[in-house]
Amino acid sequence: MNLVLKFSLILLFLSFGTSQVHAQKSETEQKLSESVEVSEKEPKLDELGSKLFTNYAWLKDQIDPQNCKGCTITELTDNVRNINYLMIDDGSGPKMYDASGKYYCAPYEGFSCIEFYKLEESEEVWKSKS
Repeated sequence: MNLVLKFSLILLFLSFGTSQVHAQKSETEQKLSESVEVSEKEPKLDELGSKLFTNYAWLKDQIDPQNCKGCTITELTDNVRNINYLMIDDGSGPKMYDASGKYYCAPYEGFSCIEFYKLEESEEVWKSKS
């Protein structure tokens, strides 16, 4: 009788463990399919946009690449100190940020951040498509 009880407990444990694994797998599959659905709805960034938004993770806090009409991002370089900056224009006027996302400068009439800091502009400028 003791052997039958042990065997029953083992079967119960195995069936419970299996149902837990199936439940976790099902939940994971659901989350995965939801993320795929979301990513399919969002247009993909071009190569330059993808590079910028990957290299500068804070950029998504400044600009929503899927919902910014006429936005531009220009990568700038200080070749003397080997530091990169981004000039971001979200339609409210250009603003310059350092590579960590800290606000650095804004040009105004008669003053250019790029000239003042002797920066070189990248030939590639990202422009939103929306």
